[in-house]
Formats: sequence, structure tokens, C-alpha cells
Amino acid sequence: MSMKLLAQALPLATGIIGKGVEIEWPSPTRPNDELGVVARIDTITPSKSRPGRGSITVGYQTLNQNGDIRQRARITLIGWRRDVGAQAAAPGAESGEKAIKHGESR
Repeated sequence: MSMKLLAQALPLATGIIGKGVEIEWPSPTRPNDELGVVARIDTITPSKSRPGRGSITVGYQTLNQNGDIRQRARITLIGWRRDVGAQAAAPGAESGEKAIKHGESR
């Protein structure tokens, strides 16, 4: 569930490859919890050896309807650079943070 919401929330151009993850569950998910994800792009580091790629570090939290943290993670991804002509920011990219709830789309 969290990964689906995270994929919908991230304004990434042409896809990603997972490189690493740190994940924890500070409290259990309960029946009837309505879950949402708040994702934040922490860093984007261009690759020195492959100019079309870069490393992206993302932090996210999965919250229930009361704001209780059900899951917390920090992931590192490999992503591809957008074409220079397509530099328009995706929705939510201006602040670096975007929230999305189950059932919503970007």
C-alpha cells in the first residue's frame, strides 16, 4: 500500500531503480485505518560517471487518519534525468513534499 502511494506521490520523470532502504514500523496498522503517505525528496545527486542518471534520496511516512505514523522509511533510488526541454516542475515538486491518500491520484 505505501509503495503504491509513494509511486503516485513522487514527481519522477521516466522511472526508478531501488538502491537501498531503511524502514521501520513505529506502530501497528489497525483495521479500518485510512492511510496516506507524505513523501519528501531529500537529495538529488547527479552521477559523475553516467550523466543521464542520478541518485535520489527520499524520506516518507505512512500516516493514518489521526496522523499516527504507521511506517517510516528513507530510500535511495537511481533515476534518469529529464530532457532539458522538459524541466517544468511536476505537481508538488515546488516544495519538495507531497501527500497523497489511498484512492487519490496525482
